[in-house]
Amino acid sequence: MINLKKAFILSFSILLPIILYFFLKFFGENKYVVSEVDYGCYEELIKTTFSEEDNRSEVILVDIRFDLKNSLVDNLLTKLYSNKKIDIITLSKINRNLSWNVIKTDFFSDTNDMICFESESKKDYVLLLDSDLKVRGIYDLNNLDEYDRLNVEIDIVNLKK
Repeated sequence: MINLKKAFILSFSILLPIILYFFLKFFGENKYVVSEVDYGCYEELIKTTFSEEDNRSEVILVDIRFDLKNSLVDNLLTKLYSNKKIDIITLSKINRNLSWNVIKTDFFSDTNDMICFESESKKDYVLLLDSDLKVRGIYDLNNLDEYDRLNVEIDIVNLKK
């Protein structure tokens, strides 16, 4: 009787995780979606940065720099650029020596009267764009939690396609 009880408990403890796995595999749905973000200067950004014949990857980061020197953001973007299949475009008032595409632009002077980002001060930030050039997120990479969120959301946008 004791052996039968032990056999039942052992088989139940082995079969229960297997049953749960198959139930979740066939009946469960895990959908991770990064929703679209309303960005006030979207049209101006697209006109300034992209042309129709651009060959681009599934994920594009647009790095908008107000601060002339920010090595933390440079290092974090370099890490992303080397580890993920993404394109990065930096918009800046000055030319920068970076591994990706840097565009010296007057985007900043054209948008002075427009509200592009809800912030009292002009900070550096990064836009996450999908392959359809829709803004999926706005990140302040001076905050490392925002960097972790960006890293995860890049993977989610890559999986969507």
